[in-house]
Amino acid sequence: MLIFKNAIAKFLNITDISVMNPFIFAVSAGILTLFMVPYVQCLMRFKAYSFITLLAAVSKLTVALVVLFLGLTLKDIYWGLTFTTLLIGIISYKVLLKNLNLNWRTTDKQI
Repeated sequence: MLIFKNAIAKFLNITDISVMNPFIFAVSAGILTLFMVPYVQCLMRFKAYSFITLLAAVSKLTVALVVLFLGLTLKDIYWGLTFTTLLIGIISYKVLLKNLNLNWRTTDKQI
């Protein structure tokens, strides 16, 4: 997206190219945290899944309302969405620590 940001802005009829940077960060944060919520759902941890999904929806709605009431710009919406997406990713990771086995030790057995 960074490479083609001028073409994307032209296609979307965006005159201020600086709006594209926070948008690219918001999309990147979403891609980085994309696998966590389905993984919680796959583990059948429905309470954790509901908590994460509800927290994500409420936080994004809160960002949109705060930006609306304060009269901020589109860039501020994207920065807020980036922040909330990363926050949800961190919380999802903390929830998943119970199920993740990150033990990378190898056994060096002599044959």
